[in-house]
Amino acid sequence: RSNTSLEKLKKKYHPYTPWNISGNATTGFTQTYLSNWKKGGKSAVSTLIVLKGAANYSSTRYKWENSAEFRNGWIKPGEEKIQKNDDKFEITSRFGITAFQKWYYSTEADLETQFFNGYAYPNVTKPISGYLAPGKFLFKIGLDYKPNKTFSLFISPLTSKLVFVRDTLKVDKANFKISPGKSSYWEPGLNTDLLFKKNLTADMTLETKYKMFINYLKPFKEIDINWETTLQAKLNKYISMQVMAHAIYDSKVLFDKLDKDGKPVKDASGKTIKEPKLQFREFFTIGFIYWVNKKVVRARAVN
Repeated sequence: RSNTSLEKLKKKYHPYTPWNISGNATTGFTQTYLSNWKKGGKSAVSTLIVLKGAANYSSTRYKWENSAEFRNGWIKPGEEKIQKNDDKFEITSRFGITAFQKWYYSTEADLETQFFNGYAYPNVTKPISGYLAPGKFLFKIGLDYKPNKTFSLFISPLTSKLVFVRDTLKVDKANFKISPGKSSYWEPGLNTDLLFKKNLTADMTLETKYKMFINYLKPFKEIDINWETTLQAKLNKYISMQVMAHAIYDSKVLFDKLDKDGKPVKDASGKTIKEPKLQFREFFTIGFIYWVNKKVVRARAVN
């Protein structure tokens, strides 16, 4: 009788996993190619550390997705001093409520910056970027389409974008098109986030992230594009290979305009003309990796 009572009691509950905690840490040697990379750096053999983490909540009606990423890389080309070639910190939180079919009413907060100063190497007398210089904060409201676990399309027609420079004495805010007398600028706009992540095999994962922001105040002149694609292959339990291509175009991030000889072009007053350029870099890394994938199990009463 005792066993029968316990079995009946157990049937009143069933386990479910509202939270999924995941992440990985990678460190290794990297072959790097950069072109017009505003944060500083050059092609070289380098070391790279990447930390990624996520804590996601899911129920029949709600989704709450939280992620953080830290990247830091350094190089020592030839006899030159140690230089930085990668530096990123980004934290994102997105909350969604079921709307219809595979769509969710969603809102997201996204903060991105870097930790260390960047320079126009080999000149290290004045940084061209630094911690919260710039910092970028976006707050988005829109619809998130999630047909399956591998794809997400977030369209947010109500987006607030704030770009700021914390220390305007060290970093030239004009490089980020911030007006004289100010340390930040704000823009309303349309933002689109696309995420595709798929396990090609049991040990190989492809992930691509595409972000686009269009400024409503100047829709045909000012646009930001950030596209990052990563292929990661697990060679064994602790060794992995990673290939990453990253392209950025930001109409407000300016570079010196150069002539065919590579010299700065100046206007009639002798001031160097600046213009936006496509930024691109590529990483190829083989190194150590540690994975985390944990589901938080809870019990729920059955009616």
